[in-house]
Amino acid sequence: MHGSIPAAGGGAADRHAVTNWVRSVEHGNLIDATAAWFLADHDAYLIPTLATYDAMSRRGAQAGLSAVGQAKNAEVLAAGQNAITLARDAGAAIGFGTDLMGDLEDEQLHGIELQSQVQDPLELIRSLTVVNASLIGDPGRGNLAVGTPADLVALRDHPLEDVSVLWDQSRPRSVIKDGVVVHDEW
Repeated sequence: MHGSIPAAGGGAADRHAVTNWVRSVEHGNLIDATAAWFLADHDAYLIPTLATYDAMSRRGAQAGLSAVGQAKNAEVLAAGQNAITLARDAGAAIGFGTDLMGDLEDEQLHGIELQSQVQDPLELIRSLTVVNASLIGDPGRGNLAVGTPADLVALRDHPLEDVSVLWDQSRPRSVIKDGVVVHDEW
């Protein structure tokens, strides 16, 4: 049986989860270097959700987050970026997630920008595509090979040359789902 743990309490909790067949640690902000190596050794995934904490740091007060909650949130955001660095250095698989709902759903692309601050463009694109597809057990979703579902975003600029094209909503893009154009700004 494989599953994911939504938010572990730090290194020891993450290691315990992985030894009990958990495949992914969601959030993972509080992992330490030992836990990061443990994830890598057990082929488990880190799915950071930096956008959630960033959105709450900017919009938490208006959403009713207390001052204490806002301070804790700021600490967790900083720790989350460090967790990605620890996981990358350990060779753990790093995916992408946001956990944003309701009024905060408009922050989705900002999560990509935040993750780009600690991953190079190719690592980031892999996190968004092949790593997440591997985690859900559907590697066809993470590539453009013949016979795959053809889910993709077409951009005018090359994200390896200018990674901001991935989140910059002022730049035109087309979205293709199952081979059908569902959104076209060109």
